[in-house]
Amino acid sequence: MALWNWLLTGWRWFLTLLHIPTRNRAIVPSTLSSAADETSLESGLEKLRREIDCVGVYDLHNILRRRNRIEWCEWHLNIDQNNNAIKIAKKFHKNFGELKLSPTIVDNVEIIEEMFLKFMPHNNDWNEIRNHFKKARQQDNLLPIIKAYTLSQQLSSRINKHSAANTYHALKLYCTLLNCPILAQTQEYTDAITKIFFHPKLNDYLVRKETVYRGIVLEDKKLVANYKEGVTIITTTFLSTSTNREVADCFSTIPSGDMISVFCIYNINNTYRRTALDLRKISSFEHEQEILILRYVPFTIKLVERTDDDRRMTICFDECKE
Repeated sequence: MALWNWLLTGWRWFLTLLHIPTRNRAIVPSTLSSAADETSLESGLEKLRREIDCVGVYDLHNILRRRNRIEWCEWHLNIDQNNNAIKIAKKFHKNFGELKLSPTIVDNVEIIEEMFLKFMPHNNDWNEIRNHFKKARQQDNLLPIIKAYTLSQQLSSRINKHSAANTYHALKLYCTLLNCPILAQTQEYTDAITKIFFHPKLNDYLVRKETVYRGIVLEDKKLVANYKEGVTIITTTFLSTSTNREVADCFSTIPSGDMISVFCIYNINNTYRRTALDLRKISSFEHEQEILILRYVPFTIKLVERTDDDRRMTICFDECKE
C-alpha cells in the first residue's frame, strides 16, 4: 500500500508538471485497490514516457513550457549571495576535477549516443553529428565532439536547454533523480557532455585572463528583469562567446516586435578555476574566434545599461574570485 501511495503521489506530481487536469480525491487505505485505477496509472505513466522519449518532443524544455511559462534565464541563474554561488561552483567543479582518474571518453560518448542522439531526427545534419560522435568514440578523441558542438546550433541549443532545465530543477526546485522526470531524463547525458568539456586533455585550451563578448536576442524582458549591478549569477549552460566584439554584436541585432537585444561582456580572470576553453583553432568556424564559457561559473554584474526604449541592453560581468 505504501508503494501504491508513493506511485499515485508521483503520478499526480507528473500531472501537475505537465498541466494536465486531474480530480482531487482522498486516498483511503484499503486492501481493495481498484484494478481500473492501477491500469489507468500504468497507462498514464507509459503515455508520459512515450511522450518524453518520442523524437518530436524529446526537447524537455518544450515540455516544461506547456505549463505557465517558466521564467528563468537559459544561460544564467541568479544567486542571492556571492558566497553561495562560489560554494556551488566549487562543489560542481570539484566533482568534475577528478576526471583525470578516467582518461577515456568512450563511456561518456556512448551515454550521449544512447540517451540523446538516438532520439534526434535522422536527416543529413543530425547524421553528420552522429558521425562526429562515432569518430570520437572509435578514436577516443575529444576534438570531433568540439567540431560537432561548434558546427550545429541544433546540437548546442538542445544541450544547453537541457542543462539549464537540469540546473533549475536541482538548485531552485530541490528535485532529486527519484522524484523528478526532468532530472531523470537530463542528468546522465548532460553530465557526460560536461565531463568531456572538463576533460584534462583540454587543459591546453583553458582560458585564464580574457575579455569576451556574447550577443543574444530574448523574447521576454522578464528574463533579465532582475539583472542589476551587484547581482551574482552562475552559468547554467555552455556559453559561446567571442574575443571579437563585432562578431558577437552580429548575434544581437535589434529585433522587431517585443524582443530585446542583449550584449554581454564577460571579464574572465582566474588562476585555478576551469572557467572557459579557447576554441579558436579547433572550432568549425574559426573566424568566430570562439571562447566557450563552461557551466557553473560565478559572475557578478558590474554594469547594466539600457537604451531609452528598453530594447537594447549591455551587461558587463566580472568573474567572482576563487
